[in-house]
Amino acid sequence: MSEHDEFDEKEAPEETTVLSVAERLGRRSFIRKLTLGAMGLAAALVGLPQKAEALVSIACCTLCKSSTGCSGACCWTWGCCFAGDHDRYYNCKECYSSSAACNGSCTGVVCSQAIRTQALC
Repeated sequence: MSEHDEFDEKEAPEETTVLSVAERLGRRSFIRKLTLGAMGLAAALVGLPQKAEALVSIACCTLCKSSTGCSGACCWTWGCCFAGDHDRYYNCKECYSSSAACNGSCTGVVCSQAIRTQALC
């Protein structure tokens, strides 16, 4: 008795369905379509990358507009360390008009600013 003789010859219904589809499509076509389907599912689950909107890089701040004095109805601020300035800490800031959604995108930004602080990282 060989090792293959001890398995039952009956296949599960889902296995026969997959095998019949693979036989109709051909092995390469089936594997290609299966791979593309898996990649599509993975992209849908993770989310597709969004287009980068930032236009200006100042020190370690990536901003929507050139660095200027900045105020507005709603402002986003964040900090970063800039190795190119002896590990200096920078405050990055972007402000929106009162009619724009304050959502962190570049749409509706009225001003941006990179502020060099005296703090070291």
